[in-house]
Amino acid sequence: IEALPPWLALLGVGLGYLAVSGRRSAVRQRSATRWLAMGALVLIVAGNLNAIYRYHSDPALAKSPQWRQLFEHIFAAQDPAADALIYNFPEASITYYLDTRRGEDQADLPAFLVPGQPNPPAAEIDAHLSQLLRSYQRVWFTPVDIAGWDDDKAVETWLLRHADRVDRADFHWIRADLYLTPAAIETSMTRQPVKFSNGIQLRGFQIFNQSENGQISLSDAPLDISLYWTTGAPSDIPLKVFVQLIDSTGFLRGAQDNQPVAGSYPTTHWQPREKITDKYRVALQPDAPSGAYQVWVGLYNPKNGERVMVLDDAGNPADDHIVLEVSLVAQ
Repeated sequence: IEALPPWLALLGVGLGYLAVSGRRSAVRQRSATRWLAMGALVLIVAGNLNAIYRYHSDPALAKSPQWRQLFEHIFAAQDPAADALIYNFPEASITYYLDTRRGEDQADLPAFLVPGQPNPPAAEIDAHLSQLLRSYQRVWFTPVDIAGWDDDKAVETWLLRHADRVDRADFHWIRADLYLTPAAIETSMTRQPVKFSNGIQLRGFQIFNQSENGQISLSDAPLDISLYWTTGAPSDIPLKVFVQLIDSTGFLRGAQDNQPVAGSYPTTHWQPREKITDKYRVALQPDAPSGAYQVWVGLYNPKNGERVMVLDDAGNPADDHIVLEVSLVAQ
């Protein structure tokens, strides 16, 4: 913007010299000036054409969100029988692309503005999303961070705690996140119900790594795992979760410890019968040997390191960790 006035002035001078030099009586006297002006004009036009091209082709130079590219991504990947879209701000571009899609007689994508009004109570959003997503297996979420509507990011917070994000695509200031809904989690997770002595229960888990012949490989990527919890009541202290990779000799070869939901949802805030999604990415140590691995999961008090005991079927303390029912291997 700051360079625009000088460029326009230079363009005017160039055009003026061209006009003057075009007069037959002054051709021989102004030939050098004419060619200089013509060269300057060519450079100006070429520079502007290059800027226009890069504006439309280089995302780093884009001056507006790439809504078209975002919706091309969603429409190409959507499952018409299972998907819905949630957006958290009444953005005109969203409704435009959705309406255009319907006008082309393409597969419809049910879309919902949540919240429907500025900054309602979180409990209202919780109830709305819980009811809304019962009918879908996957939900796309396009968060728009504009003050005055969903200031506390209540929609994204709910999705991170109760759905399961399986994909993210960024499009210069905006993004499309894909979540498994709570209904989909119930049918896709590996069930392994285990109770802890404080009332917290692991319902099951889901691993998103590639598998071959029934075995999940740790060779090419960290363990990508979601744990699914529930509880009878909030805990007295904020517990940490540990997820560990244990080799065939019993040695720890990789671990991640944090409070649930990437540290954002302490167990002291959990509500009775609430179902919580808790994601982890656990990498093997560089010197970890090849072979079979187990996944150990548990809870502990970060103040003193004391683990919460796991109960057996009779309700008696049995161990201080869970061994997940999954086969892992490192090549």
